[in-house]
Amino acid sequence: MKNYLLYFLILFGLLMSCKKDNGSSTKIFNIKGYIQKGPFVKGTTITISELKDDLSQTGRNFNTTIVDDKGSFEISNIGLSSNFIYLSASGYFYNEIIGALSNSMISLNAIVNLQNNQNINVNIITTIESERVEYLVQKGSDFETAKTQARNEIFNIFGFSYSNSGNPETFDITQSGINNSILLAISAIILGTHTEAELTELISGISSDLKTDGKLDNTIQQSDLINEAKLLDINSVKINLEKRYSDLGTNIVINDFDKYVDTFINKTNYVFTKKIEYPGSVNSLLNVLSDTLNSITGGLEYSIAANLPKGTSIKVIFKPTNGYSFSGIGIAGQNNGWTINSSMADSTNLTAIGSGQNISIGFMTGPPTSVDFYIYENNSKIPTKIKVLKNY
Repeated sequence: MKNYLLYFLILFGLLMSCKKDNGSSTKIFNIKGYIQKGPFVKGTTITISELKDDLSQTGRNFNTTIVDDKGSFEISNIGLSSNFIYLSASGYFYNEIIGALSNSMISLNAIVNLQNNQNINVNIITTIESERVEYLVQKGSDFETAKTQARNEIFNIFGFSYSNSGNPETFDITQSGINNSILLAISAIILGTHTEAELTELISGISSDLKTDGKLDNTIQQSDLINEAKLLDINSVKINLEKRYSDLGTNIVINDFDKYVDTFINKTNYVFTKKIEYPGSVNSLLNVLSDTLNSITGGLEYSIAANLPKGTSIKVIFKPTNGYSFSGIGIAGQNNGWTINSSMADSTNLTAIGSGQNISIGFMTGPPTSVDFYIYENNSKIPTKIKVLKNY
């Protein structure tokens, strides 16, 4: 009997001790926010994992879903023994470059200290910084110092100097302000013309490259970023995002992120590799856009041709000069990649968007003594180059 009583008292003491310890260490959090690339869509699954102080996982997870197409989520009364969480989301998103929903899912994540903020925006920057933050903390850095260092290192990649406080999980592409503009600039550049698989690969590659030294050393990824920045149609991004949120019942004015795209373009030494090239000839026809051709002969057929890497675009406006009528110039054969946008009394407008192909069209000269070609590459508002070909 005494043994049973003793066992009971020991068991009771252990239970009370566990209850006391758990009760004293558990904190209640109400977590809400957004998942933004463009906004993720309703139904996206979100997993919240509790982390230890060294950012290793405790094994405790909580799940919720996005409740609307603005990417909103909320989960209340979570009891955690730590302030740190790893939040991940996998789903479809609104692609601000093409103005449509994504064809496949991507994953974004964030490591957050809930003691500082329980309103969380998971985005491209929070995802890229995660591996670097984990590495720095495991090397002995405190969490906030690691977050600040990782954030600044990501900004340095794009030539941005950081002066304002705030962690990336507080940034929001729908709001004004420096931080929010920078987020949208980086987010749009990294998305660019990539497929979802390519986007996932690029995000993972940048994150892994930054992990140990905070620098982006991979030259392929460097060129990928500057290529997309130079090809980015800023106005389309603004129009697409504003329309998307308007369709969802929220009127927003997209911030002035274009100046940060320009900052990256002007400051970086990354090598631009998606150059549009103009071959000397196509199908035995001399190319009037080639730098090697300086004159044309009346009555002969030429080509208007270019090699367009994926995501590049070109517009060519050409017209006769010296008072001759347009009837002296004609376009022959198939369009072969070109779109004839307008054919007016004194000029013709050709456009094309590249997907890694060569484009060409036949061109027949006539009576004019010269023809002017105005070439606009990649949405440029001023001619990239002008060619004047005299007809002898």
